[in-house]
Amino acid sequence: MHFFQDKNLNISSQDILLSGGYSGHANFGDVLQLKSMITWYKEQGREVVVVIRLDAIYDEGFITKLYEWFDVKGFIFYSENNLDVSSYKLEPAKQYAFENFHLYGGGMINTFWAELIISLCEELIRYFQVKNYVLSGQQIDEHGAIKLKEHFKTYVPSLVGVRDAESLGYLQNQGIEASYSFDDAFEALENMKNEFIFEETNEQAIYIHFNLSPYVSDDLYAMIDTFNASLNAIKVRYPKAKYKLLLTYLDSRILTIIDTLGVIGSLDYHFDSDEAVILNLASISLKDIKKTKVTLDKNALCLATSYHTAMLMQMIGYKVHMFAGNDYYEQKRRGLGLDEYSLDDLLEKKKPVDLNAQRKDARGSWLDKLSCVLDKKVLDFAFEEIKDTEVVGVYRQKQRDMNVHAMIENILQSSKRKNKVFGIGWAKTGTTSLGQAFTILGYKHRPQDFSLVDQLVQGDFKGIEQSVIEHDSFEDWPWLLVYKQLDAMFENSKFILTIRDTSSWIKSYRNMLKNEGKASDQTNIRRSFLYSLDFPNIRNEELIARYEFHIQEVKSYFKHRPNDLLIVNWSKGDGWKEVCAFLGKEIPSQSFPHQNQGKYS
Repeated sequence: MHFFQDKNLNISSQDILLSGGYSGHANFGDVLQLKSMITWYKEQGREVVVVIRLDAIYDEGFITKLYEWFDVKGFIFYSENNLDVSSYKLEPAKQYAFENFHLYGGGMINTFWAELIISLCEELIRYFQVKNYVLSGQQIDEHGAIKLKEHFKTYVPSLVGVRDAESLGYLQNQGIEASYSFDDAFEALENMKNEFIFEETNEQAIYIHFNLSPYVSDDLYAMIDTFNASLNAIKVRYPKAKYKLLLTYLDSRILTIIDTLGVIGSLDYHFDSDEAVILNLASISLKDIKKTKVTLDKNALCLATSYHTAMLMQMIGYKVHMFAGNDYYEQKRRGLGLDEYSLDDLLEKKKPVDLNAQRKDARGSWLDKLSCVLDKKVLDFAFEEIKDTEVVGVYRQKQRDMNVHAMIENILQSSKRKNKVFGIGWAKTGTTSLGQAFTILGYKHRPQDFSLVDQLVQGDFKGIEQSVIEHDSFEDWPWLLVYKQLDAMFENSKFILTIRDTSSWIKSYRNMLKNEGKASDQTNIRRSFLYSLDFPNIRNEELIARYEFHIQEVKSYFKHRPNDLLIVNWSKGDGWKEVCAFLGKEIPSQSFPHQNQGKYS
């Protein structure tokens, strides 16, 4: 393998060498996988150098476009042959020492390409003296898992992430520890979705992506028949539908990559639409999405061969049918949860598949693990150089009593005991608004939970502790009652006390009780415990005294720690400005959420 560079690179220990799905040929999903990882690393304060194929260079202007598209520190170009690269103003790459090498995602480690990708990784690790090696977002089949097992005997990764459950299973069968990272394009796809403009239309919109490249099906003629049958089913159901053709490749390999427009002719009379809109997803992915005003239909149906196209349309909320002509694509379908029904089933199905919430949680957990691996101050890996003529410069981890994955989990558990945000205002002071604000700001929020109150009545604090470990922000009961204990257990936490004028508060609280009607015995037991009052037989004077005592107690507790407590009064105009300044967050574009305003006043 030969490596080339277009300019000298001043490499630091913080820099990341990235290789993966994007090889220089612009596939929609591969571009976004790379962009997601570049963005994430930049947010961590790290610079990126990207590895791509030398033969992807189309002309003299291509390298300039690469920097425009990806805005990274530099590129390393590789080739199996030592070619003359003077026309592109390239020179052999210096043997820089990269602390970290990341093989980011794609469906690459399988029967089709496993040997090529693994060989490239080994060459990169040796040539650039890599110490820390991680993989993420990989779709792996049984063949790929076997090859990785052999590869990992010498080139030991710190962390392995896969994008679907089957890949995880194949690795586990080979005794390889791995985590579910989901897909590396997730953040970029979510950002793209949020920037699209959606419009209402009267006609049914059908978004179509077809691919007849050799790797998509074991029988391409059968794949054409599948496309035709699908189009006929659509025409029967939606005779006046409007069609939008999705392009996912900008690729000079015209003899091996056959995308939507190249497929249309093979469909003969079955695709007989007189007009069709073309949406070039590959081109859109390379540009700054915030500057690209793309309009989509608010409700649509999508037929796609592309995994990432199907994922995007699924995230938008469209009904999606994904084609699969071999085991490779069947695994992709199952990874997106799109394998459970046929196209006919989809046409009758009322709701699309929605896995966004669980994906977001899994993705966040994975990136936390990646942060741990990269942060040597947090995770103290010990490395020793292998004195072997065949693997000069390759580093392996020393054997430790605890494996890497267990170490990461312990560190993450420790990190989950820090930096929480607790809303500790009394009921009817705007706690619901605060909770909604936390959610908008991106916190994993836990609101009022009376099941935890019942546990607390029995003297059991474990449920509260575990809930705080699993979430980021909290408001209402039981959190406000145990704020001192939570402050001691979860360091560097912040507390927000919501208040309102006492006369307004008691009126609202009494109206809530009145509208509620006769409370159950269980509710009265809870309230008696929480308020230290005898519910339901309480007087206004008692309620007011308890409310005002709580406010004074909180103020007294934090009187020497002004940076840890924020007191807000929504009725006096407090909102995003105060909350975001206190939490170090940017003010969102949407209005502050005044929930339940006036409901009991």
